Amino acid sequence: MSERHIPLPTHALIKIPRQPRSILMVHSILDSAIEVIQVEGLAAMSTNRVAERAGVSIGSLYQYFANRDSILAGVIERSLLDVQNMLSMMHMDMLNTPMQDGVRIMLMAMLRYYDPWMEVLRRVFREAPLLADNGLILLVERMLLDQFRDYLLHNSHRYRIKGGKAGLHTVISALAFLYLRWLVQPFPHVTEEAFVEAMLQLLMGMVDEPIQA
Repeated sequence: MSERHIPLPTHALIKIPRQPRSILMVHSILDSAIEVIQVEGLAAMSTNRVAERAGVSIGSLYQYFANRDSILAGVIERSLLDVQNMLSMMHMDMLNTPMQDGVRIMLMAMLRYYDPWMEVLRRVFREAPLLADNGLILLVERMLLDQFRDYLLHNSHRYRIKGGKAGLHTVISALAFLYLRWLVQPFPHVTEEAFVEAMLQLLMGMVDEPIQA
């Protein structure tokens, strides 16, 4: 994963690096953690092993990461922030796309992002349950909520969410949970296409029929 254009995690870090060299080092630590997990497995991933692979001192690593779990949290948080950036780049094109088509494209893009390192992601989530406490669901909820809120404001003459804000927050929370659940462990005997269509129907079930101007 290249550091270029990829945001730094914030919740997982002890302090936020400001200098370009420090920013590169933090990205190198996160990239090295992914490489260790890919090559040697999650059990082999330690702060010392990651520092060695990144070519930094253990003291430098501990300036930014409290422990092994915070590195793992940083790996996942950084990826979700990058997904958010990807959606933001798609945002303007999506505003004038019919909701059903736009949501389908967005969901597929969110899933495709993780294709190159899906097995690493699943190992991290399955074997490091403490990551459940770092607010990842809230991050995905905020990411989706920002996208849909802007879309609905732009298309207020066409769509309305049943139940207003409560309806929007309810369906977004459900989508965020299901997205992370699918990344960690897909439902047995359910294809990705069928999963995306089910997610889409969940959202569209909360939307009133387009209102004619």
